[in-house]
This record gives sequence, C-alpha cells and structure tokens, in this order.
Amino acid sequence: MLESNPLSGLSRKSNVAPVKSIRTLSATTPFEYNLLTHSNFESWFEQKLFGYRQVLRNPLVEITNPRKLTSFERTALITAITRANMVIYRCRTPERVNQESILSLAAQLGLTRLDLDTTTNNQGLAELADQHIVTGKPSIPFSSAALNWHTDGYYYPTDQAIRSFLLHCERRADSGGCNLLIDHTVIYGLLRRRDPSLVTALTHPNAMTIPAHRSEQGTVIRPACAGPVFFATKDGALAMRYTSRQRHIQWQKSELVRTALDQLREVLAQASDLVLQHTLEAGEGIICHNILHARSAFTDVTPHSRLLYRARFRDPIRGGVAALPTSLLPAA
Repeated sequence: MLESNPLSGLSRKSNVAPVKSIRTLSATTPFEYNLLTHSNFESWFEQKLFGYRQVLRNPLVEITNPRKLTSFERTALITAITRANMVIYRCRTPERVNQESILSLAAQLGLTRLDLDTTTNNQGLAELADQHIVTGKPSIPFSSAALNWHTDGYYYPTDQAIRSFLLHCERRADSGGCNLLIDHTVIYGLLRRRDPSLVTALTHPNAMTIPAHRSEQGTVIRPACAGPVFFATKDGALAMRYTSRQRHIQWQKSELVRTALDQLREVLAQASDLVLQHTLEAGEGIICHNILHARSAFTDVTPHSRLLYRARFRDPIRGGVAALPTSLLPAA
C-alpha cells in the first residue's frame, strides 16, 4: 500500500543555516570537482532527479513467477533500479512464494553472495518480526519500534560492504510498519548542490567509526570499524554507510565533518517529496542497492503477525548499476 503521509517523529528539522562557503577545495580532495563544472553537475543531477521521480510515481512491478522472470519483468525491474537504485515488486500469487523462490528471484538479478550472520536462518534469510515475546529485549530491527534512517551493514568496512538487499513481506502488520526509502545518490546530489565540501568531508576515511561490539562477558563480537560515509565501489558506483543512531557511534572531531553531518540530517528532514513511502503487503518486496531506508513503528494485534524476510548481498544488482561520472566519485 502506497502511503500518503510521512512517518512522524523519525526526523526533526534542524536549525542549521545553509552553508555559504566552508573552504576552497584543494588538489588533494578525494573528489575531482575541477573536472566537472557546476553547470555540468546540475545537468547530471537534473537528469538523475527526472528518472528518479518517474520511479517514485510508479514504483511497482508485477511478477507472475519469481522463480522464472519474464524478459519484460526483468527489464522493468532493472530499469527502475538503474534510475532509482530501488524497485518494489508484487507477486501475483503470494501464497505460492516461499524462501527458495525469494532467493531464486535474487539470483536472477545477480545476487548470490549472501551476508550470513547470527540473525540469518539456514536459507540465509533474516526473519524480521517483533521478537519481544521470544527474547525479551531484541535489537530494533527485530522489534516493533521505529527504525530511523540508515544503510545496512554500516558497521562493515568498505571492502565488505553490503551492496544490495531484498525485503519480502510474508505477512504485514495489523497497523504501521511503513517503509521509507530514498536513493543515497540523491542525498549526495542534494548535499553537493549546497556545497561540494560537505560531501568531501564525508569521504574522509575516519569520518564515522562504529565502536567494537562486545558480549556481556567482554568478548569482541565485531571489531571497531572506521570509514567514510560516501565511497566509490570498484564498479564505479557511489555507496554510502550511515546511521542516524546517537549512541555507540563516533564522528570525526572536526568542524567540517560536524557541519556536513548537520547538513545531511537537514537534507533528510527536508526531502520528504523524494522519499518513497510504502507499506508492504503479503507477496510484495523491495529490491535495491544499499539505499537509505527507515521504518515506522508497527502494532500487531494478532501475535507474531508481521513477518518480513531480508536477504543482504555483497553483490551489486546485475545490469542495475548506474555508474556516476568519474569526476563525481571518491577516489578508489
């Protein structure tokens, strides 16, 4: 179900004034802005926004058999992903879709290298449901609480980044559970339009650090990870690692990074017209590159009602990578 109202309470508009000019870029900047004039950037970004808005107006692609996409269905999926880094699919017979067919759908788009961790089942899928009754204190993705803006796997180093993910709805919540999606490339463009040095600051290799995750006994489960917010992939795509969390995160202590972070939050708060809002119904799903996404809180009157399957991949979507101009990418 497409939503007409944005999530309330997920983002707050800041009082940060627009940046007029932070600094002059040097030759050592990881972005080669000298190769792309302002007018050329605006031309590229306007074309990007044009295609992106086309997908926002019509994001759904119907699928007859997820195990065997037709040429038309695959083309429609890839076209949307190329324009917006995301697409929503709807299976015509949701009762016939199982975990194997979800993975088969992904494989037809080149997604095979699953990210396996303690949250995945023996198929490699994470079952996103409210687990309060089972565990008592689940992490937020496995609860009914709202999820703020983030990309998946932001705690991984860039060479182990989550490139794509798939969400498939088995059962929707009784109320709530709206997904919010926005292409990180659009956020990059909006920031660069304000001031190129904002995105430059967020490509610093120590811009964002996630501290080590430890067990109650002090054992390191996942080591600390420092890295940029924006970075380039080997296939020429722009990628992003970001979380809106306020705790258990360390931002580089520089005025430029703090300003860029405030501006990023403000852009997210003001970009509601560029956010796709959709509450997945049974048999629907999202296939995307690792875009920024959020979720509203939900309520289940029936116990264990809402269930989504999530698959995260190290692969980009085959045929769906829209490489940015070299002059827009961070250094590899």
